[in-house]
Amino acid sequence: MITLTLILTFGLCLCFNPVYNNYTSLLNSSYAFFYYLWIFFIVISFFKKTVCFINNQKEKRFLIILGCLFIIGSYLPYQSPFIVTSYLHVFLPTICMMMYFIYLFYKISLFQKKEPIKAHLLFQWYFWGLSLISMLIVFFGHINGIIEIAILIYIIFMINKMYIICDS
Repeated sequence: MITLTLILTFGLCLCFNPVYNNYTSLLNSSYAFFYYLWIFFIVISFFKKTVCFINNQKEKRFLIILGCLFIIGSYLPYQSPFIVTSYLHVFLPTICMMMYFIYLFYKISLFQKKEPIKAHLLFQWYFWGLSLISMLIVFFGHINGIIEIAILIYIIFMINKMYIICDS
């Protein structure tokens, strides 16, 4: 599922200029269906990969609500006569990504009790990735396709690193 998401991500990247635009620009093109499919695959694949770390029903509900809000926010049109929809299009996915980053931090801190050395390495990777994403945002001055790809790859990388601790 992750592989399909990455293939779709890089395939859609060829349909617009990722330096100047973000994936939302696909909503105004003939590739809107693939954008909707891409968002759906992202949410489903992250949820399936994160299931290994879920300890209780509250966490499961939290991730489901986060995924639904991400989908709703991404599907709302950015260019709309209603200011609220364009605001929610930006606000909901951004908040969902921030909450997912906080959730990853929380899970890494729980791993610290089991495997403190591996958790320390995970924390280093976690903060290195956040620094890289922050640096890209400052460099480009806005969220573009390159930053969205970097965030996607960073989350996949972190989840795969967390599997190492989960399996050991």
